[in-house]
Amino acid sequence: MPLKRFEEDDISEPVKLIISTPGGSVCDGLVLCNIIDQYTKPLEIYVYGYAYSMGAIIICSGSKNPNVKKYCYPFSFALLVPSGNINKDS
Repeated sequence: MPLKRFEEDDISEPVKLIISTPGGSVCDGLVLCNIIDQYTKPLEIYVYGYAYSMGAIIICSGSKNPNVKKYCYPFSFALLVPSGNINKDS
């Protein structure tokens, strides 16, 4: 994964990850979440436009990692849709 290659470089500048996605593969997204949680270099995550489904979960990753900072451009948004059978009567 290219994000791991940036970790090997001796750069003090943060790596910028820009997200604008309608969702995507859950397996690939969870791999990215694991990498973000364990990233050792400075990392900035930006939402540019929208981050739906897996994109919103990626934004939530790295909360306990002090090297990760997250930003959202004005008029950008993230959306998580509840999964499963949602019934008004339950």
